[in-house]
Amino acid sequence: MRFDLRSHPVRARLWSIGVASLLAATGCGHGASGGAGGLPQGIDATAGSYSGVYAQSHAGDSCCWVAKSARFKVPVPAGSTKLAFKFFVPNGVGDYDRMPADVTIAVAGGPSTRRDHLGPGMATIIVPLAGATIPQSGADVTMTMGRTFIPPGGPPEAPISVILLSVTPS
Repeated sequence: MRFDLRSHPVRARLWSIGVASLLAATGCGHGASGGAGGLPQGIDATAGSYSGVYAQSHAGDSCCWVAKSARFKVPVPAGSTKLAFKFFVPNGVGDYDRMPADVTIAVAGGPSTRRDHLGPGMATIIVPLAGATIPQSGADVTMTMGRTFIPPGGPPEAPISVILLSVTPS
């Protein structure tokens, strides 16, 4: 059975509680793996500006929704050859079960990596660092989402896409 979350505020609240519970149970919520400043683990909140990643503002919020485009910095230890981006795509919102999301990620001027069919559930996208020029201050990351949606009760000027949980170099 599929619910239209926009039609009933109780369902919308239950959905948000369900997402927070799932993230906590999988060790992906803020606190268990969340980074500094309420951002996903691996994003450098002290590096100055970031955009397009909505930091967790309250305990229990899902961290961290991504806008149509995002920019941030990730510390990358010497010798790292790739970054792993861990996402969560909620089921029943944004119509991602019917029409999956896609994302394009570029790291430090290296070639872009595109992933289509990012559907409901957990997903990890590996981005090779070959061709990237990474300064000691960290790698600049740009992320572009193919689809966004306005969440129930959300402001129309702030569409979101999927939840970025962490960025891990290896």
